[in-house]
Amino acid sequence: MSRELKFSIKSKLFIAVCVIAAICVSLPLAFAYHLLKADLVAGSLHGPEESMDMILKVFFWALPIAILVCYGVIRFVTMQLSNSVESMVRTAEAVGQGNYKRRIRTMPDKEFIPLANSINWMAERIDEHVSIITGQKNKIQAVLNGMWDGVMVLDNNCRIQSVNRALKDIFPGIQNGAGRTPLEIISSPDLYDGCMEVISPEGPEAATVQIVLANGRVYDVNIVRSPHTSEPGQGPGAIAVFHDISEIKRLETVRQDFVANVSHELRTPLTSVKGYAETLLSDPPPPESIQKNFLGTIEKNANHMCKIVDDLLNLSRLESGHEKVELLPIDPSDALREAWEACSGLAEKRKVDLKRSFEKGDFTVKADSGQLMQLFRNLLENGIKYGPEENPIYVEHHIEDDRLQLSVIDEGPGIPAADQSRIFERFYSVEKFRRNEFGSTGLGLAISRHIVSNHGGEISVQCPPEGRRQGTAFVFTLPLLQAGAKSLPPAA
Repeated sequence: MSRELKFSIKSKLFIAVCVIAAICVSLPLAFAYHLLKADLVAGSLHGPEESMDMILKVFFWALPIAILVCYGVIRFVTMQLSNSVESMVRTAEAVGQGNYKRRIRTMPDKEFIPLANSINWMAERIDEHVSIITGQKNKIQAVLNGMWDGVMVLDNNCRIQSVNRALKDIFPGIQNGAGRTPLEIISSPDLYDGCMEVISPEGPEAATVQIVLANGRVYDVNIVRSPHTSEPGQGPGAIAVFHDISEIKRLETVRQDFVANVSHELRTPLTSVKGYAETLLSDPPPPESIQKNFLGTIEKNANHMCKIVDDLLNLSRLESGHEKVELLPIDPSDALREAWEACSGLAEKRKVDLKRSFEKGDFTVKADSGQLMQLFRNLLENGIKYGPEENPIYVEHHIEDDRLQLSVIDEGPGIPAADQSRIFERFYSVEKFRRNEFGSTGLGLAISRHIVSNHGGEISVQCPPEGRRQGTAFVFTLPLLQAGAKSLPPAA
């Protein structure tokens, strides 16, 4: 409040009090004087005693009247002051409660105009500053919500202040976690210890911890101390960023498994080749008949290693996308015939026949002939090797809209449910002890999956196949271009 305003209010109150006092004293005296004068003129008073009685009576009746008049004057003055002050108080309270648009619209007495203008100016400045802060906060929140990584803001007491949308998706229970510690939401003592260490004044500026969730996801958490210092419990103490490295970990595991599997697959035939070669080079050398058998075994193992290398190169080209795929209209029966001819030696050895539900000319698909032949060959070889002898292999089809579904079915023991999710992985085999028996590389199904994927289809395994008691069916889809009348499903 300015000095001028203080002086103006004091002056008005002083003048009001003086006027009241003057009225209280002068009004009864003046009234008594006039009555006394009138009585003296009339000669009705006979002494000083009677005059004093007269004055007292006048005071007795006139003083209450004067007091009432004075009270009315004071009440009028204070009401004006109260209305002005109340209007400004209500505006100040509204601004304090967050209504920054509230203003003093009706100006009070001129003594309060500077104060009213100051309150209005203060409200405008507060409104501007709050708008700027709100805009900056919304921008920061939009940036945080647009991040793939989860972000957690902690105060100086290691309690959660805010989180972004990504972290809410990672930890659904954190939505109502404001004011709680990270350990109450995320059961990771390492994370909590890392946050406490960074927030501590004696601790490091940053720290990194790794947490593994119950669902198997792995996160690298980078914790950085806030550069702004504040009172305990106020303002940010640290910021934790959760980066999902699950895929990186998975790829590291795949790479390690791949190296281990390749080493194992190559070491077995190499050991055999080395052993037989050392025997052939021994002195004295073995008989000529045994040498021929040894050389045959060396050739077999060398061919097996060549097949492994060829399959690895083929799989690498398919995975990298560098393999040129020529999708042309072809008859799948031609690819199936070529694949069966390539498997004929193994099929004759195990007395396995092929039965199919379609003939040449039944339909046309859009595919790469070479890759489709290799797909059929891999699945047929798998059925011949692991199915029972003297039992046929079935190739059945089903047409649905613009997709052709083909199934390669054997009547073997099937694949356990625990292994079905991994059957298309490289070098994975349910019966590993039988791989050397057939010279399998363990890459055929992995190659088949990538071939189907390159054609925009899907491949899966069914054990047992639909409508059968046992066996295994590898089911895949191809884009259908044209179907003959006899291959279409019957009309409803």
